[in-house]
Amino acid sequence: ILSERKSITLTVEGDGRLVVRAPKRLPQREIQRFVDTHADWVQKKRAYLVAHPPPVKHHYKSGETFDYLGKPVRLEVVTKPATKQPLRYLPASGGGEAVIEVIKTTQAQTRALLEAWYKKQARQVCAERATALAKQYGFQFSRLRISSARTRWGSCSSRGTLSFTWRLVMLPPEIIDYVVIHELAHTVEHNHSAKFWARVEALLPDYKARRAWLKKNSGRYVF
Repeated sequence: ILSERKSITLTVEGDGRLVVRAPKRLPQREIQRFVDTHADWVQKKRAYLVAHPPPVKHHYKSGETFDYLGKPVRLEVVTKPATKQPLRYLPASGGGEAVIEVIKTTQAQTRALLEAWYKKQARQVCAERATALAKQYGFQFSRLRISSARTRWGSCSSRGTLSFTWRLVMLPPEIIDYVVIHELAHTVEHNHSAKFWARVEALLPDYKARRAWLKKNSGRYVF
């Protein structure tokens, strides 16, 4: 992109494209030389994008894919629903994708319907896993709540209340279990000390791999 500017800048877009902005009167060979000298930087940026794909921007239209328990779910906005339910979840069958069917409405209302559905599933899934894992490993918690947190998957209060964001239910079951066990361990160890991580490792020997997966992929699970 040539314009009335005085310097050259490079930008690697989310899809990996390299955008070069340069002064109009700068010879092409000078522009190419500048790009060549920054080839390593470009490669590193592209490698980072491959390892950390940017979140998908949703428009809440038919054909878009969401996640539930680590599996893709296709959104279908219909004008003639099979039932009067504003939202209907159809599990995968015959090797196909699961489907969330929503009666046609505004994008904002479709988003609200999906969020309400996810919150309902999160309450059930998180309660089931927290109860089962607490019983299995001898933990106790006072109550469980579902939040709308965007930057934290879970937390544990000093009074033993476990909180999980409803977005957690989008993740694969083994990652959900890691987050639940992480917070259950906080009912005993109220910090991230070596003792805390030793307790988590005793329960989940592969917790580092699950933790790394969550760190790498958490950006995907936006809404």
